[in-house]
Amino acid sequence: MSLHVVIPTHTPHYLDLALASIARQTRRPTTVTVSCDNDDEAIGNEVARCARAYRLPVWWVRRETHNEERLCQVRNNAVRHLAHDLGHTEGRVVII
Repeated sequence: MSLHVVIPTHTPHYLDLALASIARQTRRPTTVTVSCDNDDEAIGNEVARCARAYRLPVWWVRRETHNEERLCQVRNNAVRHLAHDLGHTEGRVVII
């Protein structure tokens, strides 16, 4: 069964720690999606760096900043990305 990890965030703070811990799990996820309610390039840079360093399949899903946090929207965007963009319609989704 596929395992998909979603990390909702609005900052790159602790993203390295989260991705490093995911990479060290006994069962590595099929995908990791970092989903944001802003388009801060610092997050994208950290995602790209960690994906290379930890050899993880990480995607960065983001939306334009609207000056308010929308956690449900961020989670939905990640799941929509899994289903519509990557074609993953089965498996488990773990949101951390």
